[in-house]
Amino acid sequence: MLPSGRAALHASIAAVALLVWAAPAALAQDAAAGPDYEQCAYEDAARSREATALRQISCQIEVWKQQDPIGSALVRNRDILLIDGSEPVGLNVLDGNWGRSRALAYSRAYLNAVGQFVRQRGQRITAESSRLYFRDDSTNIFAEAEPGSYLKRIEEKEAVLAEGRLDQALRDELGMTEAEIDRLAPADKVTTLRDQVLQRSLVESVGSAAGLVPVQTFEAIDSEGNSAIGVMVVFSTRMARLAALIADGRRIPPDPERAQEPIDVWIGRLSDADLATQFGVRRLWDERGYPVVVSFGQWGWSSENLTNRQQDRARRAAERQAEHAASSTLAEFINVATSFSAESIRGELIEEGTRLLPGGLGEDFEDVEIVDVVVEEAKTRSVVNLTGLGILRTWSTRHPVAEEQEIVGAVAYWSPAREDFVLRGLGQAARHAPPEPEQPAESESEPESMIGSGRTQSKPLMDASDF
Repeated sequence: MLPSGRAALHASIAAVALLVWAAPAALAQDAAAGPDYEQCAYEDAARSREATALRQISCQIEVWKQQDPIGSALVRNRDILLIDGSEPVGLNVLDGNWGRSRALAYSRAYLNAVGQFVRQRGQRITAESSRLYFRDDSTNIFAEAEPGSYLKRIEEKEAVLAEGRLDQALRDELGMTEAEIDRLAPADKVTTLRDQVLQRSLVESVGSAAGLVPVQTFEAIDSEGNSAIGVMVVFSTRMARLAALIADGRRIPPDPERAQEPIDVWIGRLSDADLATQFGVRRLWDERGYPVVVSFGQWGWSSENLTNRQQDRARRAAERQAEHAASSTLAEFINVATSFSAESIRGELIEEGTRLLPGGLGEDFEDVEIVDVVVEEAKTRSVVNLTGLGILRTWSTRHPVAEEQEIVGAVAYWSPAREDFVLRGLGQAARHAPPEPEQPAESESEPESMIGSGRTQSKPLMDASDF
């Protein structure tokens, strides 16, 4: 029997099936602009009783691209690349390790999107096909006339003698039955027909993915407790240029027209629930117009069956993992080398002949086998030298939908102003020239986070014009 808390969670998940078709309010107002979430999910329900978590992610992405102001503007922008990736979470939402698995599912979804981006930039494709056809309708009447037949018979008799002694030892020493011994000897085959076709393809892509920004993330949980993460990634020359400037240690001047609130105030306005839906890097602006690269990292932990002291240790360990995740993601934005390979092997084998069974019996056979193998490998590596990288905030909250699950996170950041501040504190010259004091510009109001029963998606932190 489930504990009371998990029983309540199980009941809330079961209720998702009744509510999952409701579109986010901000999107439902403009159904004429394209298919809304309800219609997207209804089309899937025509084939099954409920949309899976991955299917829900697919619906969210399509609605966002067609009806969300930022999404539709990015789709129309021909100067950027817009790529999505999605992955299921490996564990059920009732599992205590679900929060960790959820964070890793985002990493896989993001890596899928990165792979698609790198393949678009260039790929090497190797394709091979082969066929082997063999048929033997001849008899064996000339076998004894072959040279060396005497020696061949001696070798066969020695093999039979050795096998007989081994069989006797298995009976006497291990007590094995005749049936068990027969199973150890595979049946011999005399193949009269073999028709084999194999196709192999290898796609390899290598390149940099610096400057990619996960502008929007999506999340869904179905009524069985299965969940999935989706991410929409944007590549623009503006973001790539910023990443290159940071990686090369070059001067980055401010843009006073872009000035917003101080970054700590900007991030402080986000609630813990808002942060629970944020993954990856965003480019924001500080009060003087300097760009600020902000990175959101998450991890999960469970307080179940832990003492207070153990809970403090577990939470702190999870916070450290979230800090490392945020710092690593920020480094990947600045400089990341990637390597992707995907190998596919497809084929069919048709074989006919006679199978010789123990005891001298034989039976005809006709076998058909299908080869269906896919092997994919993805690697990324980032090496970045940064001065001024800091942790702006750590947080802990319950998941917006799976409320029994505890999530912790960290917000890492870097900016030219932050780097100069640290350099001056170390007695070194500032790298970025200080700008003239500017009056902070009032920040624009942001749309509320769109969270529906069974679904969440991240609060927009960047506008389409940022790219």
